[in-house]
Amino acid sequence: MNEQLIQKVITEIEIPKFDTTKQYLNAFSIDFENGKPKIQLIENDVYNEIDVVYVCIKKEPFFLAFSFSKDNSELIGTYTENSNQIYFTATSDSMTFKELAEMTKLTNLKGWSFDQLRPNGNSKYGFTRITYEPIENRAFDFGTKMNRLLTDLKSDAEGIIRIASLANAIISIHHQMYISGNKGIFLNNQTIKTLNDLNLEVDIDQFVYGTEIE
Repeated sequence: MNEQLIQKVITEIEIPKFDTTKQYLNAFSIDFENGKPKIQLIENDVYNEIDVVYVCIKKEPFFLAFSFSKDNSELIGTYTENSNQIYFTATSDSMTFKELAEMTKLTNLKGWSFDQLRPNGNSKYGFTRITYEPIENRAFDFGTKMNRLLTDLKSDAEGIIRIASLANAIISIHHQMYISGNKGIFLNNQTIKTLNDLNLEVDIDQFVYGTEIE
């Protein structure tokens, strides 16, 4: 089915039937790979009534999304989706990466220790960092990524709370949006409660890119 959706995406790009598609294609260019639009993500599971194909845009961080009906796989619209990066991170001036990592049951942690050489080999890190990011693909919508991250953190609430008490622990959000998208960040009551329960603050960096549609 996904191949069928991709072919319909190609057709819409080549011969747009939606005015929104025409407007977007006048404002930016699709990124191609091996002669075909570069697909960042095909989402079949998040929404009950639609499938969504996210296509990369040349020299831009956000994506062009093609929405299809699950009933008949017909294209029902196009829109832009933000690039979303959401992760848990903790820093310390005194503890090592190993010491911080051992406080939590979470795996696949990334980071470094203070005094460790940076990748360029010319200097050392001045602090320790651990980072946990369960969904690295930036085409996933904000709510999906935040819910997955908080679910994982709640599974080891004791460890996360301990880290937050001994290090500088936050949820970091990098939100890169299209100038004509106007899709902001929303934190519902349950999300705010969970952050409070885990003793976590939130740091939000928002950036706007692209040329406005006419």
